[in-house]
Amino acid sequence: MNRKLQLILLLLFSTVIIAFAIRAGQEHENCREHCMTTNGATLTLK
Repeated sequence: MNRKLQLILLLLFSTVIIAFAIRAGQEHENCREHCMTTNGATLTLK
């Protein structure tokens, strides 16, 4: 495999992973906030 191509693929992969992690983190914060305000009543409705 070409060294440059390998580097580009690695960069793309890490960017996707980071973006996914950020999005998951934000969703988790929203859910936690929601659960706190509704006292866990709509926990199964997420």
